[in-house]
Amino acid sequence: MMINLYKEKGETPLERMRRFSLASPEYNNQPMTYAGRLDPMAEGVLLVLTGEDVHKKETYSALTKEYTFEVLFGVETDSYDILGKISKVSETHSIVSEDKIKEFLGMYRGMIDQEYPPYSSKPVEGKPLWQWAREGKITEITVPKHSVEIFGSLLMSIRTLPPNEIIVKILNDLSKISGDFRQEEITKGWKDFFGKRSERTCMTALIETRCGSGTYVRSIVHELGKFLSIGATTLHIVRTKVGNYSINDSIRS
Repeated sequence: MMINLYKEKGETPLERMRRFSLASPEYNNQPMTYAGRLDPMAEGVLLVLTGEDVHKKETYSALTKEYTFEVLFGVETDSYDILGKISKVSETHSIVSEDKIKEFLGMYRGMIDQEYPPYSSKPVEGKPLWQWAREGKITEITVPKHSVEIFGSLLMSIRTLPPNEIIVKILNDLSKISGDFRQEEITKGWKDFFGKRSERTCMTALIETRCGSGTYVRSIVHELGKFLSIGATTLHIVRTKVGNYSINDSIRS
């Protein structure tokens, strides 16, 4: 059986499955897996397979994905999202051209050789990339790329926000994370960053994309920041659709 679950922000896919199992004890004695990983800071559609359908994981994982995501300009992190240490800051982050964003989105489509984010589970030489990054040894290896397909992306809106509004959102989102994700160090870094920019507005963009299996939205954002020469990080990701399975039909309990 396939179950369309809503993974909340702050949960890992395994935590979401455990929460579902507690609410649905009839599935406790059945094998269970998920098809298509979602980052802890992302939310939305998570397809969970039970019973004999666990053998169809590759089929479900290969389905097309749709995302809505928000980009924060002028800052980069080592994880390409807010659950990361700030690694680069631009002093021209408030100057973002709508036309240049659209130009990038028009170019960044079709078959793309996308580099894995440093904080991802891709194994290299016997251990995941995130472990290489956590140990400070990511420069000792070649970060691999993989071929993904971007069917199209749309710039939905651009907003200029006061720093206090963004920092409240970031700290609230980080508070939802459990486990060891360097939260204390990362939280301090964001507080320091916005403390030095309390008088400056920040610009964000909301983007929709439709893409093939294996695409990292965080890497799209990172490449957009490089294209604009000001840096960018992922503020928020929602997976709205997997194949024909929509967020509107996801189970939240």
